[in-house]
Amino acid sequence: MSQHSGPLRPQRVLAIIPARGGSKGVPRKNVMLIAGQPLVAHMIQIASHASLVDDIIVSTDDPEISAVSKRYGAEVVQRPVELSGDTSSSESALLHVLDHLKQQQRPLPDVLVFLQCTAPLTTSDDIDQTISLMNDEDADSAMVVVPFHYFLWKKDSQGQAIGINHDKTVRLMRQQRQIEYLEAGSVYVMKTDGFCQHKHRFFGKTVMHPVSPQNHGEIDDLVDFMVMETRLRARQQKVQLALLPHPTRALILDFDGVMTDNRVILDANGQEMAICDRSDGMGIEMLKRTSLPIVVISKEKYPIAAARCQKLDIECYTGIDDKP
Repeated sequence: MSQHSGPLRPQRVLAIIPARGGSKGVPRKNVMLIAGQPLVAHMIQIASHASLVDDIIVSTDDPEISAVSKRYGAEVVQRPVELSGDTSSSESALLHVLDHLKQQQRPLPDVLVFLQCTAPLTTSDDIDQTISLMNDEDADSAMVVVPFHYFLWKKDSQGQAIGINHDKTVRLMRQQRQIEYLEAGSVYVMKTDGFCQHKHRFFGKTVMHPVSPQNHGEIDDLVDFMVMETRLRARQQKVQLALLPHPTRALILDFDGVMTDNRVILDANGQEMAICDRSDGMGIEMLKRTSLPIVVISKEKYPIAAARCQKLDIECYTGIDDKP
């Protein structure tokens, strides 16, 4: 362990999120809406909920990404054009941010957290636990990984298939093989001094923090984007349902007095009309996103209830005297 000549001071942790404007796989992906928010905003919010992260900086060359990042509470460092091309490394963006802090005569952080905004399934716990692991193991760098159980192959110089992580003549069952890990491409943690010296995310003693595959996924193309949208929506629905006071199997509503103001308007021909509130429709739409079944049951037989429910795309039963 390191020896300190004075009292211990809190470790300062800076999270940097590189987010350039150019993207070949998915144009403008860093500001595309996914699960209701710009992609870069997801990682900013994840980092802001990490208890061990003190500051968040987004490195970008793009005015729109800059505006979005500031709106969600991140500091922005303008990345120069020469560090924003397709061949520019992420490390160059991190080093540029640190140089920017030096030029402003601001203290450098003790620990640097490099976050990829293309991995929005990352959690704040993933970040905190990776930082803690590096500290607990007295390591120099750390990363998030996921368990990997698949067989990798490549072609040799003659074009024949050869095993990379296995002997092709011995087919071991999964439980017989040593666990391997896939770099998640989401969270990297490093001591700032060592990073400035080596200029690479991996150096010295490197440790791995395994996470559930549920927290893993990167966006490189439109298919990835659509899959990630579905996975994020499912996670949001699970969180929303967990906020309900009791396990809920369905929502059953009356129509009169629930979806109306409990008044009836009669025209000259005696036809009944009702006043509905559009905000009810917005609430119903939010509930539908949780996949919670919604049903309206009304004693009345008039078609108003059916018409309103058809517009909201929810089930409706009218003329039911024995309501639950």
